[in-house]
Amino acid sequence: MQTIVKMGTTENPRTQCLVVGIYNNKKHSAAAETIDGLTSNYITRLLRKGDFLANSGDTQLCYDVEGLRSGRLLLLGLGKKDKLTAKSLASALGKAARLLDKSNATDMTFTLPGSLDDKHAVYTATRAIASAMAEAQYQSDHCKSEKDSPKKPLRSLNLLV
Repeated sequence: MQTIVKMGTTENPRTQCLVVGIYNNKKHSAAAETIDGLTSNYITRLLRKGDFLANSGDTQLCYDVEGLRSGRLLLLGLGKKDKLTAKSLASALGKAARLLDKSNATDMTFTLPGSLDDKHAVYTATRAIASAMAEAQYQSDHCKSEKDSPKKPLRSLNLLV
């Protein structure tokens, strides 16, 4: 898998799956606030229904969200904002990668949360995410007679910093 790190913000990127982080207690990350504004409060309305709790690693995949250029919107639970670490973020994104491997999405875009403003924390998180993504896609199937690899595996992760 290719990991591309870009400087910038979430301004409705063209991607097959846009991954947006949501904190516990229905608190939006900065990227989620931007996307919520573009989609006429779609995320806020979805969170009010109570089906998505935003615990660390929780996922909710939404298709064809009005106002987005991406075909899929994946809400990713980040847990409590003050408990977010590079390791927990990488673990959550690894779960998202395993989910997207089962779909036909071949690329995803994720914006690092603003709570990782420290340069060292951003560097550590980026390394942990790249490692977790590789782990999520690894399959030890050289001893298997029937290999069950995904039809269209996830090929690239765009990280917006």
